[in-house]
Amino acid sequence: MRYRFSTDFPLQGASLDPGETYLAGSLETIVGFVQPYFEVENRYVAGVGYYFNNKHKIESSIDLRTAAHFDPRFRQRLWTKVSYYWSIK
Repeated sequence: MRYRFSTDFPLQGASLDPGETYLAGSLETIVGFVQPYFEVENRYVAGVGYYFNNKHKIESSIDLRTAAHFDPRFRQRLWTKVSYYWSIK
């Protein structure tokens, strides 16, 4: 089972227009159960992006992932990402 909440906030004005930068954030939880194991992973993402137009945008972000919450081997990982989005619509 998996769910994700995400949002973008324009840094100029009330709406995101071509040629503007924005802040992006998301929270994602992944729950897995394969007997006898139950696993939960959380992903927290914060970043900044540039919106070129309706077809192209680029983001740079930091992704904190936590896993094994109910296990002594609890772990945290920090990722950096650069993402390019290209709409084929």
